[in-house]
Amino acid sequence: HARHHTGRVRVSWRPAAKARSLVAASAKVVVTRLGDPKPIYRRNAAPPAGTYHFSGVHGANYVVTVTVTDVAGRKSPADSALLAVPYDDDAFRTRGPWHSVKAASDLGGSHLQTAKAGATASVRASGRRYLLIARTGPAYGKLAVLVGGHHVKTVNLYSPAAGHKVIDLWGSKNTARKARTLTFRCTGSKGTFSTGFGVDVDGLDALH
Repeated sequence: HARHHTGRVRVSWRPAAKARSLVAASAKVVVTRLGDPKPIYRRNAAPPAGTYHFSGVHGANYVVTVTVTDVAGRKSPADSALLAVPYDDDAFRTRGPWHSVKAASDLGGSHLQTAKAGATASVRASGRRYLLIARTGPAYGKLAVLVGGHHVKTVNLYSPAAGHKVIDLWGSKNTARKARTLTFRCTGSKGTFSTGFGVDVDGLDALH
């Protein structure tokens, strides 16, 4: 959730705590974008602990795989992690009175917000599973979620204290991967304890 350079990705690796009794000599590090067989980064003899930066594509997923070799030449099992680069709020198309609010803790330093019932923000994203990055707080209301024009759930953005939340919206690893339009609509309603009707969108993860 960097304030600037929302596509900037930092990958870090180091030996696991339980393996530090072994003396690691080097690491093989491979970073691949899903759907592209050619790695964007490959180093067969990287330091056992290190960092690599690259510019990611919004909506893309990357797999980082690390294998460590110790001083005796023994190799560890490969360990992998998935990285999803979110769509930022500037990728959303809005209808109704949405406005951009700047905040240092937001993805890209801003989010979109409205309290007008019926106002919508939409983004087209390719994936299997979708997660919304949104702000929550004591004055937030309810946000309707539509996938391909069909209502799938309503999310209550109320929380006793201000913060961020990553909300699992729809889909699973068994869902067909294709491009879909996700629409977020202010319902103009709120939970029992909320003091307002405002809703927002900060970003969207599309997991492949």
